Amino acid sequence: MIDEPALWQLSEQDVAAVVRARTAAVHRAYAEMLDAVGVFDDRNIAAGFGYRDTASWLSIELRLSRREAKTVVSHAESATPTTTPLGERHDAELGLAAAALRAGEISREHYDVIHGTFAECPDSETAQARASAQDTMVTAARQLRPDQLRRLSTRILAYWRETQPPEPAADRGTCNRFEYRYDKQGWLRFCGHLDPETAATLDGLFGPLAKPCPNPDGSPDERDTAERRGDALAEIIALAARVDDLSVQGGERALMMVTVTLDDVRDQLRNALLDVPGCHAPDDLRRLACEVAILPAMFSARGEPLYLGRTQRLASRAQRRVLAHRDSGCVFPGCSRGPRWCVAHHLRHWSAGGATDISNMALLCAAHHKIIHTTEWEIRLTGGLAEVLPPTRMDPDRRPIRNLAHTLGPPRPQTATRSRAPSRIPGESPWAEAS
Repeated sequence: MIDEPALWQLSEQDVAAVVRARTAAVHRAYAEMLDAVGVFDDRNIAAGFGYRDTASWLSIELRLSRREAKTVVSHAESATPTTTPLGERHDAELGLAAAALRAGEISREHYDVIHGTFAECPDSETAQARASAQDTMVTAARQLRPDQLRRLSTRILAYWRETQPPEPAADRGTCNRFEYRYDKQGWLRFCGHLDPETAATLDGLFGPLAKPCPNPDGSPDERDTAERRGDALAEIIALAARVDDLSVQGGERALMMVTVTLDDVRDQLRNALLDVPGCHAPDDLRRLACEVAILPAMFSARGEPLYLGRTQRLASRAQRRVLAHRDSGCVFPGCSRGPRWCVAHHLRHWSAGGATDISNMALLCAAHHKIIHTTEWEIRLTGGLAEVLPPTRMDPDRRPIRNLAHTLGPPRPQTATRSRAPSRIPGESPWAEAS
């Protein structure tokens, strides 16, 4: 390969050849990356690191956007062979397109168009029909631009729709979803799905609020279950709207009563702590404990109460305001979530004797709160400011990182009536980029 400084000495044809060769190398490099991500995902390595899935690992440790991380994982799943739990190997869904990508014959954009087309392919299409359509698209991709290939994709999808019965909407993953629209009368029409933990919380709220309520004249409640739940949801929304100082999330979310016998404690029975909706491991319970008030009740084998623990473990409203001023929001690197979307996390867990003090708390959004509890990332306070220690696989020296997402840009002028957290880390440029 010719050195970069000598490019200016080349002829026009030679420079064009270099551009062509390096562009093909970029395509091949993306295919090689998909191969590695495919193995990473097939072996579920992210779970061993404490992450929910491969996309979360890519987003947190490689700093890809959530959309890009999901796209990479989806591409990798279709481009690489898979192994079943019984050890059986299955060919890649888009093996032909992946081979063209590895050869540098098509680009990432071409592959994305082909992948998107087959994501909408009806299940009733035969393997032979799929292979024929893939061959057609790969052959066209070697000659067409991605925008031109999308026109072919549109024709193929139209043909499938004409020859196949309507397909139900495809499942779009395990993330929480809420879709809504207003009808002509101004009513809100919505649909979606929630993760088990959030669903259990909502179901617990519906319990007392959606019970049949007799009318003032003593007649029975004529509302059906769906109507009662709709009115209960309206009450929940009205209650949320009345919360004082929405800029600082405050108030107890719930009261969790964990009841175990002394024998259970001695025997370290894990299931005694896991009878909580949405909890599948002790780490889940510990993470939830950061957001709820815990009243431990320990009983002897005969049922006599032995100990009632502390209940003043949540940050007070005043403490949350101090944390909001100090942290400006979630302290995880790159996160721009403000204080209202965060919980006060105990750096030393409450269950391990940690105090509900400003010096032992930092703000974390829900997603990064889970990351801190389930992975090797850690938080510490240095000079009164929160900094995060990355896993050793990212940095063997575990050099601390401070979140600059809340302070990027020119420093704002100070005023006599309003104080704020330092606009930047001392000694760093106000235009410093997050790292």
